[in-house]
Amino acid sequence: MLETKKDYDTGLKYIDQSLALKEDWYNLWFKAALLAAKGNTKDAIELGEKAQAAGAKSANFFLESDVKKGLAD
Repeated sequence: MLETKKDYDTGLKYIDQSLALKEDWYNLWFKAALLAAKGNTKDAIELGEKAQAAGAKSANFFLESDVKKGLAD
């Protein structure tokens, strides 16, 4: 939903299901991106910072530079 730039609400529904199963930096980051795309910058930043903190503790934080850039933007 994020890549096609439409139906962000459905994307949020799916990512919430993912978060309910297991919360990690990756799904937190995608929820932050969806919120930002919808214009909810405040919540997107909070969740992005949480994703960054979780990623720093992860051995597979392969999007670290993207997360830092996204938060800066």
